[in-house]
Amino acid sequence: MIHSLRIWFNSPSREVYDSITQVLGVEPQSVFSKEVDRDIPSVWMYEVDVSAVNDHYDYINKFCDLLDGRYDQLKEIGIEKNQISIWTLYGYEGQCNIEYDPKDLKRLGDNGVKLCFSCWDNGYDN
Repeated sequence: MIHSLRIWFNSPSREVYDSITQVLGVEPQSVFSKEVDRDIPSVWMYEVDVSAVNDHYDYINKFCDLLDGRYDQLKEIGIEKNQISIWTLYGYEGQCNIEYDPKDLKRLGDNGVKLCFSCWDNGYDN
């Protein structure tokens, strides 16, 4: 399972990409590629592979902690809250169940951050 904080910007821009990195204080990283596209990017991503960390990685709160107090700075570089999303990417076998604490969902909602899922069947028969 991979969790991803994604910030989309309207026009591909190295300057905006670098500014997001500076505002959030973390280097972008992608699980699927060794190097995040840094040429002329249109999305900033910070991804965590849960299997490499632990099974209960509190990603909603960790990602919200990165964003809290920085929305005004992001707005100054042209990033609106509706351009920010948190993703869960999950390959499953047989059944997919996902459960969230209402406080986490409220925190996302209060900040206007979207929660997105991409789930797929790994194709294994039981």
